[in-house]
Amino acid sequence: MGWNNIITILSSVIIAGLMVTASVTYVVNNDDDNDNDDKGFDLDDGTLDYVSFGASNTNGYGMRGYISEEDIMNILSGKVSKDDVNVYGYQKTPEGAYPDLIRDHYAAIYGEENVVLDQLAISSMRVEELRIMLDETYDGDSYSQWRFTCEDGWFYAAEEGGLEALRATCKDKVTNADLITVDIGWNNFGVYICNQMMDVMKNGTYKWTVDLGDIYDNDEDIDAGNQAKEIIRGYIVQNMGDNDMSRAITDVFAYALLGYMHNFDIVMDKIHTMNPDAKVVVIGIQNLLHGVVVEIAGNQFPLGDIYGNFVNMANYYASACSPQKDNYLYVKAGVNEHVNIFLDLIKEYDGDPSTLNHNVLDCFDYYDNSDFLHIQPAIDMFAAEAIREQYGTILPLLGYDTAEEMVIEGKKGELIDFMDIQETFDAMYWPALNAAYDTLGEFVQTIAALPYVNVDGLLGNTALDIDGIEDTLGENLLNEIVENATQAMNGQEYTVDIDKLAGDPDTELVANMFIRFYMGNSFFAHPDETGHEQIKTAVVDILTEPSNETVQSLDDDLVDSVNDICELFA
Repeated sequence: MGWNNIITILSSVIIAGLMVTASVTYVVNNDDDNDNDDKGFDLDDGTLDYVSFGASNTNGYGMRGYISEEDIMNILSGKVSKDDVNVYGYQKTPEGAYPDLIRDHYAAIYGEENVVLDQLAISSMRVEELRIMLDETYDGDSYSQWRFTCEDGWFYAAEEGGLEALRATCKDKVTNADLITVDIGWNNFGVYICNQMMDVMKNGTYKWTVDLGDIYDNDEDIDAGNQAKEIIRGYIVQNMGDNDMSRAITDVFAYALLGYMHNFDIVMDKIHTMNPDAKVVVIGIQNLLHGVVVEIAGNQFPLGDIYGNFVNMANYYASACSPQKDNYLYVKAGVNEHVNIFLDLIKEYDGDPSTLNHNVLDCFDYYDNSDFLHIQPAIDMFAAEAIREQYGTILPLLGYDTAEEMVIEGKKGELIDFMDIQETFDAMYWPALNAAYDTLGEFVQTIAALPYVNVDGLLGNTALDIDGIEDTLGENLLNEIVENATQAMNGQEYTVDIDKLAGDPDTELVANMFIRFYMGNSFFAHPDETGHEQIKTAVVDILTEPSNETVQSLDDDLVDSVNDICELFA
């Protein structure tokens, strides 16, 4: 997501003023004959087959194992690019991601050899893309075509044979599953909405469709959808007036919410039709902005709660209103609808890079698309240049074709025992890498510790060059990383100069928004190990005690809005 996306979502959502007031929890009364109430699994063939559906929250994006160790070595050696390997999570199960933890839980009960996991989540999916995987008659919408079903789309890389083979695999796995978890919907409200609003602000057009005719198949449902859109519009206009922005917000949020509701029902019906005996758990969409506060004109707004209302309208529907509700259990995970994320780990950074979580280090190295977050590859290039300067003329005599090869061997501790090469490498490379980690760790921690985001001067300020500030910030941060790495490599002390990086208010603002809200390929908003443990615990607990199931908490006015929308399609 670019900065303009972030500005747009801040301005549009905050102006709408959809703030949380009283919160009510509704308890679901489960029928005694609900198949999901069984506390155990009837394993006819002796095997518990578990299928996990979702997006990057499910497949462990940012965790070690999402990209294999072999892929990492190939990336570092330049044999492939990051985008040439399967980094979208299909059939990836990092150790510590919640599907892995759920499998481990039941393996301890039924035996390791008797529990099989098929991890079918693919990063960036909305519920529409999950429907494509399960419904061979459905081709999705323009967002689906952009990333998933076009000629080079991600679905074609998942299974040899492309989309047709992927659909066949999903059908087979669902049909034979004993347990299915469905964790889908965040991208309906994240990637889709933010990119839509960015294009509206920049070009006055939508990036993808907002036509309700792309959701519904018949005129009656389209008419009901337009009436539902008016309910959403009335709520927005009440808070921000009738203007171009409120109309755009209505178009985008109505499409996101109504598309989620409609396609969620179809997905759950498909799963139940394929396998009515499976235990199915739907995991509520996480509010990953929980606790984030912004300030405008001296007034503080709880952005996390505001944005969470939109997300939780979808959650309320899934937990209480869907006509498929009897066919699955619904569960929320975490504290205040927020599981621990990677940013929480970095906030606890103690200044010692050796204490940084190994998954955080991997994220700094491989996962983000921003150049200044590719720490280890940057230091590898830096070290290779130093090796060329020192050993360039005798590399063939030492048995190496390139300086990059020496870096790879040096990191493994396998340089030849000659001229103290390994000792020299160790004395230079690791201090440089640690200094680079330390620089980024201190920067992220310092910015994340700011109590709120002050966005004064941004809303409506077309003179502020957000993209230019972003570019300069990235360049300055990379320079600071390299400068500190150089000093550490030479045995010198270094300091992380935050003021030099984000000393003026505009740059600090951009940095703060990046740290708090960057949603694209960044790891900041994804669950860490604790977050995955929270989700695993919630799923296992609800399977153990289905009677503890609750409906999503939501403001009474929003409950009424969702219920009114449901009545239109009854």
